Parts: sequence; C-alpha cells; structure tokens
Amino acid sequence: PDNWSARWTRTQDLISGNYAFTVTCNDGCRLWIDGKMLVDAWADRATDATFKVTKFVGGGRRHTFYLESYDRTGSATTNLVIAAA
Repeated sequence: PDNWSARWTRTQDLISGNYAFTVTCNDGCRLWIDGKMLVDAWADRATDATFKVTKFVGGGRRHTFYLESYDRTGSATTNLVIAAA
C-alpha cells in the first residue's frame, strides 16, 4: 500500500567504538541515535537510495535508536544495518 509512515525504536547496549549506520529507503527516512540525527533523507524518490554514516559510539550504556520512514507511491523499502566500522 502507498501513503504510509512508520517509526521504529530500539534500545541496545553497544561496545565502545566506531559504527557504520547504513539506511536504505524509498521514499524518505530519518535515523537518530541518542537524540542526535544521523540521517535526514526526508524526500520522495523514484528509486531506493542508501545513506551511510560512520560514528563513534561510547560503550557502557544503553543507546536508543529511532528510524522513521514513509512511502508516498510505488515500491516501499526501509532497511537499517549497524556494523562495527
């Protein structure tokens, strides 16, 4: 279906280090970690787009991730991969 939006939330412990956050979406998406926006790609698109950000994340505490996405028309894709960088 078209014309929808969603917000996913996850809280997780991470070991201190650099992480690559890769978001793929069609149409718009936004990614936050601990209240700081890492990806702001809130726009209609004709095809999937991938956004990659590398960030140092301190360990020893829980981190909260928010991923928002919407689909206006056409195919719908939302994917988040978090990997040690």
